Amino acid sequence: MAATVDEDEGLTAVVSVADAERLGIEPGFIATWLTLEVHSALDSVGLTAAVATALAAEEIACNVLAG
Repeated sequence: MAATVDEDEGLTAVVSVADAERLGIEPGFIATWLTLEVHSALDSVGLTAAVATALAAEEIACNVLAG
């Protein structure tokens, strides 16, 4: 499992398609994983906005998980 997000609406689990199949989970949404390997200060801002803007310019939707 790559990540989980627990919100009032429910639990979201980010897993590979292979793991979902192995666990018998029906995928609700299949996406491509993009990893940014950027070293930046924890108090800097704007990275997510810059990436989202670049993707939006190409009409590519995104959901961001950051940690």
